[in-house]
Amino acid sequence: MRDVERSIDRQASLPIYRQLKEIIKEKIEDGKFRPGNRIPTEYELCEQFEISRAPVRQALLELVNEGVLYRQQGSGTFVNHHCGERARSLRVIVTEDLWILDILRVLWQGRFLSLVRETEAMSDKEAEAYIQGQLAVFEEQRSMLSD
Repeated sequence: MRDVERSIDRQASLPIYRQLKEIIKEKIEDGKFRPGNRIPTEYELCEQFEISRAPVRQALLELVNEGVLYRQQGSGTFVNHHCGERARSLRVIVTEDLWILDILRVLWQGRFLSLVRETEAMSDKEAEAYIQGQLAVFEEQRSMLSD
């Protein structure tokens, strides 16, 4: 089951994961992968492009970080409804530990808005479970910083 439209060029100077990332983006732009739809699994992509799992994981991770895709535990990886929006990064240098908690709260508020967008295509029950999982991560980070 090989992709006849475009394949991975092992002789190219562009790394395999970047080639795969571009192929996935093209499929989204062409409408082959539509917003809210699940894309093939990591193993299916490995088989389809005859590559190992590491570059597949790297390509998917970057697309998730860019806001093009989102992952739903137990269900797969999906095309984001707002795939043009990029995740924002912020580097902060502070001198006192207490400031970190305030900054984390502000960043979490922005993350909550992102979670709302990520969960739009989910059922209420799935969205609640996903957000609860993210809240647990936040609480763990907060407790680590306050120690």
